[in-house]
Amino acid sequence: MDNTVSNLHWYMHPPRPFLSMVVGRRPSVAVRSIPHALCFALIMIRPSADSFAQATPISAHEDVRRYAEVIRQEHVDPFTCVSRQHFDSCAAALDERLSNEDRTGLLIGLLRLTAMLNDEHTMVRWNARLRLPIQVHPLDEDLCIIGTDSAHRPLLLHRVIAINDVPASSVLERFAALVKQDNPCYAAAWLGWNLCDVDLLMGLGIVTDPEHVRLGLLDMEGDTVSAEVHSIDAQAVQWVRPASMCLQWASRVKGNYGSLFDDSTSTLYVNYRRCREDENISMSAFTEEVFARIEAQHPARLVIDLRENGGGSSALFMPFIKRLRKGYLNKENRIRVLIGRGTFSSAVMNAVELKRTTSAVLIGEVTGGNVNHYGEVREEALPWSGFKVLYSTKHWVNWPGVVGGLKPDEYVGPSIADVVNGSDAAIERAIDR
Repeated sequence: MDNTVSNLHWYMHPPRPFLSMVVGRRPSVAVRSIPHALCFALIMIRPSADSFAQATPISAHEDVRRYAEVIRQEHVDPFTCVSRQHFDSCAAALDERLSNEDRTGLLIGLLRLTAMLNDEHTMVRWNARLRLPIQVHPLDEDLCIIGTDSAHRPLLLHRVIAINDVPASSVLERFAALVKQDNPCYAAAWLGWNLCDVDLLMGLGIVTDPEHVRLGLLDMEGDTVSAEVHSIDAQAVQWVRPASMCLQWASRVKGNYGSLFDDSTSTLYVNYRRCREDENISMSAFTEEVFARIEAQHPARLVIDLRENGGGSSALFMPFIKRLRKGYLNKENRIRVLIGRGTFSSAVMNAVELKRTTSAVLIGEVTGGNVNHYGEVREEALPWSGFKVLYSTKHWVNWPGVVGGLKPDEYVGPSIADVVNGSDAAIERAIDR
């Protein structure tokens, strides 16, 4: 589901001058003079108490209160992992310590409240304003730089060991309070998206001056280096990737879904990146294209990559899976499905369907999304900040009894070596198996 923050526009229409309505007209029986008319008009337009309340400027406090109301009243079952009493107490404490216009404090506080709920689909979304000019990918204990703006290209593939002398381990500890922790792969994916958001870094006391941020780094030779960077516009940046990443199969397939055939290994690779119709080709047309290719080229195996799929509509891929069940590939483990920390929501549901109804072997990491989860998301924009509150309205049981993310049959985690060399250990395992 696309979620964009809608701006509130207030329009003031100039009132018609009252005197222009009465000058030149004959006074009515009830109103015999302009002074009387003015008095009468003032009485008639005297604002009510409600009008004064509506005119009172809203503040961050209103957002805290509305957020708590939405969770309590609209979420299908919010208090399975935290008591309502504790949640209400923490919301009240946030409201009390927050100043009227503390956007950063509000964001940090709402993220902490949301983490308590332990629901991957209930979240706060905001328009990031500033960010560090890097993108990091958490790999075990390392934070590998896999993207920069053009000015900081030399920092690609360095590892971040400190931000403003705060060790990376301490940075991760501070961020841990902002994201649910029941699924480490979910937390790792969330950190990859948000670790370099300057509002969060400032709210956690890691960054004080956005124009001067010191990064402690390890270069590719293992030497310690440092770099001073300044924040950039989060909405305007164009990311530069390591050239090695362009060699990976996933990088060679564009759009919401696509495929390629590798003659040397007789492998048909399908990257299903998003559970949503692609603007260039419908899913039904893509399905026909793939199965025509299977009939013509008769691949030895099919690799379906769900590692970057954050969800959408699970129903979209079901006709593809149904066709797959009837074909010759649905035997002898010829179907290999790649899953990982970036596999969420409807993509997890598709992976479960493939595992339970075909001969598929799952390869990769535990999925970032849990197998059984809350979902069917609705949203509301908070009145002061415009932050979006996303909340769940349904509980999905996709595999009764399974706790946490979907586990692979064969664990193959990402590594810095993969990024540096342009290799992909999960695909290599899928091909060699």
